Amino acid sequence: MFDFKDKIIEKGFLNETLESLDFWPEQYYVWREIAQNLPNILPIGEVGIEVDKMPQIDTTSLEDFHLNNAKLCLGMIAQAYVWEPIYRGESEPRTVLPAQIAIPFVEISERLEEPPILNYADYVLRNWRKLDPNGDFTTNNLRSLVTFSGRQDEDQFITVHVAYEAAARECYKQGIKAMELAQERDAVSLAIILREMADTIVNMKDVFMTTENIVSAEVFRKHIRQFLKGWNNNVELIYEGTEINASALRGETGSQSSAMPFLDRIMGCMSLDPVQREILNEKKSIPVDLILKDYYDFVNYMPAPHRKFLEEIYQKSQVRSFVIENGSSDLVRAYNNCVGNILLMRTSHFKMIPKYISNPGDKNNTGYGTGGTSYVTYLGTLRNVTESAAINSKDGEHPNF
Repeated sequence: MFDFKDKIIEKGFLNETLESLDFWPEQYYVWREIAQNLPNILPIGEVGIEVDKMPQIDTTSLEDFHLNNAKLCLGMIAQAYVWEPIYRGESEPRTVLPAQIAIPFVEISERLEEPPILNYADYVLRNWRKLDPNGDFTTNNLRSLVTFSGRQDEDQFITVHVAYEAAARECYKQGIKAMELAQERDAVSLAIILREMADTIVNMKDVFMTTENIVSAEVFRKHIRQFLKGWNNNVELIYEGTEINASALRGETGSQSSAMPFLDRIMGCMSLDPVQREILNEKKSIPVDLILKDYYDFVNYMPAPHRKFLEEIYQKSQVRSFVIENGSSDLVRAYNNCVGNILLMRTSHFKMIPKYISNPGDKNNTGYGTGGTSYVTYLGTLRNVTESAAINSKDGEHPNF
């Protein structure tokens, strides 16, 4: 599986998109047509009507290269079907996902080794195309394939995440090189690559934070966020014709991106060695292990190759242990600079997110993120854990975040 690193170095975790949803056997067109028509049928409450007319379709003739787009379409339809009543002003969502969606959705998800719910891989990594195939990964040159609302804000919410994933590709090259240099015990070269990686992390943050300039918080809350919520902490849902425990499934969230978990594993930010744990205990925050359980559960929503790759990175990275062992001021400073910029990324996200989640007086917006966690507790604890990963040099130099 570590051979997967060559693909990561070249393309990051972005899916090799087909640029459209047109490459389908004819019997599956109905999924594509409903998914693409959601911006027209959601506002008039006709998603349920269209789903009721859907035939039960056998999935065995779907080739592997069709699975990503099939899951994207079925995931979008499922989210729209369940949450349509809330969007239309009713008090309760639908509580049964009909068999004509649920059964193929589960079958396709099982083939992909992913939970049967719309995830970040569907909504972002598989949901983009370039206007100019040779152009850059910018929101001006990117478009989504399907949206719930048809609004530019939603299209740019998706494509800014695609641009963020593209910006992270340089970090993957640098992180893998850092692993190799730590294994070779080359402190001088490792310090150089860590300084380069720190700059790349800032670039990732800057790309991500353009969200504030191109996505209206009001439009996101009113027309997008509801459809990204999962069933966990939200609705007791039955997937008709299956044995899936659907109510435990989390919704689409940036926490299902592999970018930050990759950095955490390269740098050992979540290792919780005795020094880290002592620092965290002094903060008297909620039990860290409880939050990290959520953190690691989000990994289960990533594509299987991504999960396996991250596990290998976790098992093989010696960056943190070598920096502690070596202890030179230059190397420790370079390491802490990376940790500090990871912390900066998490802090910037933490400060931006409230206006996209919370709207006083709106009963449908709570302190829970779309992934089913309390965003204040979850993101706040991840910031604390990241901060605690900083290392003191042997000459007593302390990090200054």
